Amino acid sequence: MSDELRESLESDQAQMQRDFETRKEKELQVEGEGAQLIVNRHGICLNNRWVAPGEVAGLRHGLEQVPDGDGSVSAYLIAWRSYAGEEFELNSTNLLPTSSYVEEHYNRILDSIYHFIVPGLIERIAAGVRAGHETFLGTTRLEPAGVMLAGSATHFWQKDEPISYAHLETRIEGGHLIVSSKANPRQSETHDVANVWNAAVFGYVVEALSRE
Repeated sequence: MSDELRESLESDQAQMQRDFETRKEKELQVEGEGAQLIVNRHGICLNNRWVAPGEVAGLRHGLEQVPDGDGSVSAYLIAWRSYAGEEFELNSTNLLPTSSYVEEHYNRILDSIYHFIVPGLIERIAAGVRAGHETFLGTTRLEPAGVMLAGSATHFWQKDEPISYAHLETRIEGGHLIVSSKANPRQSETHDVANVWNAAVFGYVVEALSRE
């Protein structure tokens, strides 16, 4: 191993040790690029701005394209929003800068968010849908009886019927959520999980609604 490579690895390890995490009972604390993140049972705090677990209304995460010279590069992002309308984002400008360990960094932050925040978020979305509250996945409205997917109508004289949650199939491929009918895969929609609120957790919402 060359001295240059050894120094680079040691520098990365030191940075991870210094900025990456302090975990106590799965609590996560991260500092870097002038920003501080805390994720624990009390909620998510970015730069002293707390959102309690029950106040998180949406989550999105994945890879986005950011400008890089004359072109663009892929960069990680994690974003959440509150019922009060506040939005927060971790990206390449603050706590997810491009580095040799950014993927691990991203995954550990997500692990904490999925541990403390996502279970309650899923139940709140499912409860809202059951109650008939206005709930959307992108531009698709989620109705208590199911969803209308592209191509749901077969003949103009037939009444459009939603596809029940028990008859939906969901999967994430290449950063996209694909929602389709189990009976007719041609009835499907695709959503970018990095840009569409709650697309990343929609499969869990479908599971919750299918238990009815």
